[in-house]
Order: sequence, then C-alpha cells, then structure tokens
Amino acid sequence: MQKIETNPYLESVLEATPRLLTQLNRNPLAHTYGSFDRAYWHFRTNMTQSARYQEATLTLALLYVHDFEGNIYHHNNQILEWINASLTYTASIQRADGSFDEWYPYEGSYVATAFVSAALAETVRIISKEKISNYASIETMLKKSGAWLLHHTENSAWNQLAGGMLALERIGQLFGEQKFKTGAYTQATRIKNYQSKEGWWPEYGGPDIGYLSLMIDYLAKYIESSTDTRLLPELTRSTTFITYFLHPNFTTGGEYGSRNTEYLIPSGFSILAPNDQNASLVASFIETSLLQNIGIHPKTLDDRYLCYILYNWLEAGLHHQAPNQTIAEYIQNRRFDIFFPESGIRALQNNAYYFVTNLKKGGPFRLYTKHNIYIDSGIECTVNELRLTSNTINIGYATKQDTTTLEVSGYLKHAQMRPLGTLSGISLIIFQYTFGRLPWMQKLIKKIFRSLLITSPKKSTVPFRRTITLHEDFITTQDVIEASIPLKKPIVGKKTSYALIPSAQYFTPQDITPTHEHAITHEHSRTIIKRHLA
Repeated sequence: MQKIETNPYLESVLEATPRLLTQLNRNPLAHTYGSFDRAYWHFRTNMTQSARYQEATLTLALLYVHDFEGNIYHHNNQILEWINASLTYTASIQRADGSFDEWYPYEGSYVATAFVSAALAETVRIISKEKISNYASIETMLKKSGAWLLHHTENSAWNQLAGGMLALERIGQLFGEQKFKTGAYTQATRIKNYQSKEGWWPEYGGPDIGYLSLMIDYLAKYIESSTDTRLLPELTRSTTFITYFLHPNFTTGGEYGSRNTEYLIPSGFSILAPNDQNASLVASFIETSLLQNIGIHPKTLDDRYLCYILYNWLEAGLHHQAPNQTIAEYIQNRRFDIFFPESGIRALQNNAYYFVTNLKKGGPFRLYTKHNIYIDSGIECTVNELRLTSNTINIGYATKQDTTTLEVSGYLKHAQMRPLGTLSGISLIIFQYTFGRLPWMQKLIKKIFRSLLITSPKKSTVPFRRTITLHEDFITTQDVIEASIPLKKPIVGKKTSYALIPSAQYFTPQDITPTHEHAITHEHSRTIIKRHLA
C-alpha cells in the first residue's frame, strides 16, 4: 500500500492517539482486557460498561492499516493484539438479544448497537479475516446485532437511524447476507423521504448542526459502500444548509441548534468534496478551523468522545484534498439573509455582522461583529427558587418575523439541572436487572428519560417575550419577563444548556468573551431587559 502524504487531520489524530490508548485496558490478564471505558475498568466509577467506547477500535484499525508519516502504529503487532482484544471484549458485553448498552444495564440502546456495529464491521473488513484471532465469535456478534437492528428503529434522533443503516450495509457486505443489505436499503428509503425541504433531519424536534454533520458522514459512507446513490440529492441539500452556519471566526453551531452541538464531523464532507462544491467548502472550513486551533477538534474532545469519533478525523485525512486557500476571504465577504420557516432559524450576514437565531427555540442567538462576539442562550431567571429558561425547542412558542424585527413569546420552562443521585442510580440498576430485560420496558424507560432530560421540560406560569431588531450596523434586543412573584436578577448573554446532550457544552476560546452591559428596569410585575449590541 502506498504511503499517504501527511496532512493536518492525520497529524491531529497522531497527537491524540496516546490519550486514546490510555483509555484502553491493556492488561492481558484482566477480565476487562480490551475495554476502552477507563471509568469502568480503571476508576470503577461507572457501574455499566458503555459499549460505545469500543468504537475506538476502528481508530486503531485505521492506524494499523494505513502508512503515513509519523504513524508508529502502522503494522505494529501490539496494536493488532489490542484490536483483537477489543473485538473479543465487545463480543463479551453484547446482550443475548444482540443489543448493546450505553448508559445503564439492559438499555437496549439503538445508538450503541448501530454505531458500534458499524465501526467494528469496518474494522473486520480492513484488518482482514486472517488477522482476527477470534473471527467466529466476532462474526456471530455482528450478525446478532444486525438481526437486532432489523427489528428496531429510531424516530427522534435520525443520525442514529443513519448509523443503523450503515451498520446493516457493512454487515451485509462483510458476510454476504442479503437480508442485512435489504434492511439498509429500506432504512435509506425512509431517511430519503423524511428529510426537511430545508436540508435537515429531526434531532429531537429540529435541526442540529453537529448531528447533521454526523448524518452526512454516515450517508456518504453508505453510498460509498453500497453504490446506492438515491440519497445524493438529500446530501446536497444538507451540505448547502450547513454553509449558512459557518461563523466568521471559524466556529459553528451552538444554542440555536436543537441539541446545542458546536462541532462538525469532517469525514463525510471530505468524502463528498470531489463532487459537491458546498461539501468542499465545509471541508476547507473545518481544516482551517483545525489549523487555527479554533472550535471542536480531537485536542478539545473529552475522553468519551475521543473514543467515539476520533476515527472521523483519521478518515478525513485519508480522503484529504488541498483546502480552498481563499476560504477565509469567502467567509468574510459572503452576504445573505435567509429564513428557514420550518426550523424557525434566521441567518444573516451583511457588511457589519453575522447573526443567527432560532425563534422556535426561544430566540437564542449568535452575533459576530467586527469587534465583538455575543453568545446568547436566551432568558434565564429564578422565580420562587425555580430555575427557568427560554432555551427549549418547539414547545409552543408564538413567533413572527419580518425584514428587521423578530419576536418570540411563550412561557419559560423549568431548567433540567439535577444530577442522578446515588439512591436514584442504585434504584435504576435494581429495576433494570429486575424488569429491564423486557423489550417493552426498555422502550418505556428510554421514552421517560428522553422526555425528562431532553424533549419535554415542564412549562412554568411565567410568560416572556423576546424582540430582536436588526439594524444596518448593530442589533437591539428587548426581553420582557412578566412575573408577579419574586424574580431574582435575570441572566441574558450567557452560553448555557440544560438538556442532557453528551456531545454539547465543550469549551472554545470564544466562551471567555467579556459579558456585555444591559439595562434592566421593572414596571409593576414586569422585568424589561434592553441591549444594544454592535
């Protein structure tokens, strides 16, 4: 195999690989030999082995197979041994029905089963059968997970369904079983038919930039593996949609997305770049962001997501094309003003600023001017010791907007803040070992958790109204909170999130921009907050 020329993606992976290998239990006599869940096997703070950590196996496999400058892991026998250890250990934690757990025992996690199976099927393919020491059990594992995926689905987070589609396609290709490929084709049809005309798939009720990039990644790999090109028009719409959310400082995403993520998974754009102008544009944007050490990249990922997604940067490096050298100039000089009515998002860039907001999420916004950055998650306050926020998706807000004025009103929602206590955690474990084996109970528990932690925060009795006025060189905002009961000093202009989204709330340098002044007045039972942002 020809040696690959190095590039920033590959260099970033090599820099992060020692940290990845630190997550791996490398002790051959340990019962958990091959586990990447360090909190489980080493710290013993996790009561459940999260199968998703085992996706890191694909990163090792790609490093083992591909030769490029600085890659000391290429054809290294110790790396191959650890790959086999991880495969064997993953097979040992699979449930009898073929599923895997991510957060708690007998979870029946669709995302863990889909994503782990997709990663490990690709691992087996590129390593080759002859080098897999326990091939028969790995084949059994993947066929069992494939069978489970054929009879389960996902309706809230469509990136997970795309991962399941890719897993089925890869398992079908690997073992020559048509039923899995047929299942993948059926899911591809469903995905094709469910895309918003604006270019996104639902992530708990709306579009999310980070998860849409993951969706693009899985769909691009599915087309590459299957030669089923029916999804290419949908991918073109998606890459076009994402271009409106490339911030001038080379960050992306945030509070205006349904799940608050601020990363872009690079590999899908790199795969599509030769035939998709907007994918090529985004790929150049991501590489520039990486070179400038801005945004979310392997260096800034926590240990969990380093295991989950490091291989995406490696795959981007393997598909690398020279970036557009005028990308910075393009990002600064583009001009647009667009409203996406289905998602409620307005994005605008003029000579003075870039602005983006989501009215259906209570009006959080990002504003990038020539001198300042404003990150605003919406209204937050405490009323009678209850913590309330406007930053929730699609919860009956009234919205309206025209050329210069945007308005959203509704009721503040209860902020989800309480951690899982010791007693609650123990109770959950006991309940799951007693009743969680039942498939219908797995679905019910997951539905309850999603409602409590992500999709359905409780509505308060406190009304609010946010008005944003767009001027040529600046914007003004007015927030009104109508509370007849004691209201502690409200908070605006902060970056916060209360939904349980594991891949959100990463730190970026823009998070330490100064807090900006605002005027607060009180009129009877109303609190009014006014700001001038330039």
